[in-house]
Amino acid sequence: MASVRLLPEYDAYIMGFRERDHLVPDEARAQVAAHGRGKYEGPAGVRFLLIDGIASGLWERKKKPKQVELRVSPMRPLHKGDRTALAAEAERIGAFLGREPVLTVE
Repeated sequence: MASVRLLPEYDAYIMGFRERDHLVPDEARAQVAAHGRGKYEGPAGVRFLLIDGIASGLWERKKKPKQVELRVSPMRPLHKGDRTALAAEAERIGAFLGREPVLTVE
């Protein structure tokens, strides 16, 4: 099964990685450049979807009183294993925030 993580903005994995060409491929850089915060802050200022340690899309979070909405924009269609791992990651984030996660994949 793939390793899937939803990294927050300014995560040490992104900030501390010196040579980003491998970590953040050109397709992901295009997503960053189109993102409001990414235009000004670059890769550090956005939330990344990581699949097997490589930036594979972006995500957004919106807190509601009892829920947290997670909207994920992958760069490519997700395989069944990716979707299963992403659902588990959403559950982990929801548990951490004490809210029911609502996951949307665009």
